[in-house]
Amino acid sequence: MNRRTRMPTLDTLGYLVALGNLIVLLVSVPKAGCQGLPSQPQLAFEKEDYPADHFHYSHQLPDGKEMKVYLFENTPTKFFFVVENDHSHLEITVTPCASPVQWRLYRKPLPAKDDSEESKETDPFLVQTVSLQRNLNAPLVLGSWLGESRVNYTDYDAEAGLYILDINSTKSDSIVSVLASLTPLASSHYPAIPPDAAVHVTAKTRNKLTFRWADASPVNAGAVLEYCVSVSKVRNFRTRCSVVAHAKGDKKPSFSSEDRWGFRWEKVHMREIRSKARPVKPMSPRKVFYQCVGSDREFTYRKARPGKTYYIDVFVVNNKTDAATAYNGAVAKTPRGKPKPRKKSTTIMDGERKTLKLQKKDAAQAVVFEAKHRLSSLALEFRVCTGRLSLEIFHNTTLIHTSTAKRWKRVQMKNVLPGDYVIKFPKLHKRKTFVSIYVTSKPSKLTLPRDTTIKVFDNLTTCSNVTVAWMGTNRKQKYCLYVKDRAEIRSLKRQKCSEMDARPTSERVLCTEYRHKDVNKAVMSATVSGLKPNTHYILDVYLSKKHSGPVVYDSAQVRTKSAC
Repeated sequence: MNRRTRMPTLDTLGYLVALGNLIVLLVSVPKAGCQGLPSQPQLAFEKEDYPADHFHYSHQLPDGKEMKVYLFENTPTKFFFVVENDHSHLEITVTPCASPVQWRLYRKPLPAKDDSEESKETDPFLVQTVSLQRNLNAPLVLGSWLGESRVNYTDYDAEAGLYILDINSTKSDSIVSVLASLTPLASSHYPAIPPDAAVHVTAKTRNKLTFRWADASPVNAGAVLEYCVSVSKVRNFRTRCSVVAHAKGDKKPSFSSEDRWGFRWEKVHMREIRSKARPVKPMSPRKVFYQCVGSDREFTYRKARPGKTYYIDVFVVNNKTDAATAYNGAVAKTPRGKPKPRKKSTTIMDGERKTLKLQKKDAAQAVVFEAKHRLSSLALEFRVCTGRLSLEIFHNTTLIHTSTAKRWKRVQMKNVLPGDYVIKFPKLHKRKTFVSIYVTSKPSKLTLPRDTTIKVFDNLTTCSNVTVAWMGTNRKQKYCLYVKDRAEIRSLKRQKCSEMDARPTSERVLCTEYRHKDVNKAVMSATVSGLKPNTHYILDVYLSKKHSGPVVYDSAQVRTKSAC
């Protein structure tokens, strides 16, 4: 015989305790009244819900309160619930945690009332005791269940009676949640999962798994939902309390004041129960991962290993009731071997600018930005040096944006989810082109002028001086003027896409912030002096603002006079 079954048998003990409790309640009813069972509100607990590690010793189920009860392995325990009236709405929900459970539900008739003269002359205590014993010997089996998923029993036309729930934890000591109610409570207590309750794996690499799920809707007013995820090497978990038990471990049972009857032997007996408890211990973090992610509906697990199988689960939690419902879990295996290198892929960081040379043979070239956590906004700015450029933006493997850019283009995104954002350039032409890319999670408002040409005043050009003008805007922004000898420029196309910060200070003529209330009068001018006679020069104006990539005006070419 198993060592745990040698302790005072909880099945028999619970049965006798419940029986004694009912008898005591019967005796407490005034003799002038009917000697029937007390009403359900009299049996309800006038206290808060028990903690998760509570040992429910009284074995009475309150109406409408979920009880979290500690059970011993292979030690069936009985719980009792009274339904006074026929045609009642009855719901009983059982949620297993650390171990699968087997539970059976019985119904026994309530003691019949006897108002005969003979009954009045007989000791009422003995009559009720005999009647109760006679009825308890004739149970009606309503159902039997075995598993590790939450099960709800509902009877819309329940008969009056004493309902007995017999629960056995089959693999280990475990906590189990039990909810019994005479009102339709389960549908509002537990959050409802959407019709598409599957967890979808959207991307997987050697060390990362990305998965998403459909949004669940609150089932009652005031409910606040959040999602919790689990990634395990062991198995899928059917309930949230199951994965919590294995990730964090259970505690030994505790006792509340409602468990005690006032006998001296109780403390010794309860101490013995705690000493025999064997709660499950937490698994290694490498075997099971558990985390709540708020309202996010996509998650990337970044601690995967190559060639391993992972079991993925998602739970939606009603923070108002602390009850949870499981989605249909998924299974994914990470690829083996070394990752195949992306063809000329380039990574870019937040606040960084990069310039790429693109050709048709480099059609697989991509730029990757990794969002490590959720961002409120993200801006991708493109400065195309020549012609038009087709853009595609992917979140992991899902296409989220496509467009065409000419000169300068910004793609703004809100509520950016974690993951890889991949920028690709399809439909490249044979000739090469340059594109400058800037990424920022703190974008600012950059206003472009109506005209991006630079005006050269020929009548003011001398052998050493050149005067130019350009349009500004009605917003305060920074303008920088650069000049360079054309003979020193190897590629005009490359010059058009050169970064302002990469140019030497010797080429900079001025940098100033400027704005004008009237956009039609927002004209800036400057005179460049110290130039060589009879020399070709190229002038560039850059418009920039903090947390934004610079925009370059159309370059202007000028030749100084040979003699003055």
